[in-house]
Amino acid sequence: MTLMVVGAHPDDAEIMAGGALAKSPGSAIVIVTKGELGSAHKPRDVLVEERKREAEEAAKILKAKLMMLGFEDSKLENSWEAALRIAYAIRLFRPKIVITHHPREYHPDHVTTYWLVRKAVHIAGLPNAEVEGKPHTVKNVLLAGIGNIYLDISDVMDVKLEAIRRHKSQIEWLRDIASNVEVQNRFWGAKVGVRYAERFSLLRPMVIKELELLSH
Repeated sequence: MTLMVVGAHPDDAEIMAGGALAKSPGSAIVIVTKGELGSAHKPRDVLVEERKREAEEAAKILKAKLMMLGFEDSKLENSWEAALRIAYAIRLFRPKIVITHHPREYHPDHVTTYWLVRKAVHIAGLPNAEVEGKPHTVKNVLLAGIGNIYLDISDVMDVKLEAIRRHKSQIEWLRDIASNVEVQNRFWGAKVGVRYAERFSLLRPMVIKELELLSH
């Protein structure tokens, strides 16, 4: 598998990397919390089931596998248990690239998810770690929304938006979520001369052997 995207809440993966997922069929989405606080009026138990169905529908559109870890929304802690669960997902799906939140994001769950992914990527590669599955080394971790790496998603933007629109509970609450994402991706695309783009930064330095690799 090429790609695994780890989001704090249902819909986060599609918002920050739906284009990357659409360009990499067979990849994986890991959702850390249930998202039960993502409504102003729906009961938690109703919303949990609704958001689960929405996440499943969105994953089908993106042709991605889905794993939901079920931690509580806005109570997420940088715990060993949560890191082990993500490390297990890494060993199970064996991605070359993991995408997650940038630590400068506003939501505490997003920041905590970043730290959990950092820990999980490390744990997943350790042979003696108490995690089910064979050790796996992730080649690169990308942090979404900030940086100078731009992925051209012009050819799959319609797929990304369709996946986002499956999260109807959030459209009811946040209203213009799909439109806002489209504007953001168009803005990033304009910066690099394409119609739509997603923006990332590398967690670790990248080594290249030839400058020609940067000329494509």
